[in-house]
Amino acid sequence: MGCKLFVSNLPANATGAELQKVFATYGVVKWADVAIDATTSRCKGFGFVQMSSEQEAFRATTGLSGRAFHGKRILVSESKKAGAAAAAKAAPAPTPAEPQRRRLATGRSHHRSPRRG
Repeated sequence: MGCKLFVSNLPANATGAELQKVFATYGVVKWADVAIDATTSRCKGFGFVQMSSEQEAFRATTGLSGRAFHGKRILVSESKKAGAAAAAKAAPAPTPAEPQRRRLATGRSHHRSPRRG
């Protein structure tokens, strides 16, 4: 398990400081942040927390997942972003079996076939 945690089902009024305070009961929190909607300036319902060790991250995950936070049950899991990016870099890009032609708005191919005489 990594040290970076994904926290979902957060209420709209949640802040990074509140997350840091809650997670600090399970160990040293390096940072905590919530995703903020640009138009409403409110929490989008998820955030991230970085713990100082994997053991503390595990304890926080098992201790807080499913617990109430401002009246909502939060879900805590390992952040997949770092692992998914590494896997994407390691996997070779798929090659198409045969080149695909771009379709025009009419549905015809932009490659013209020879006219019949």
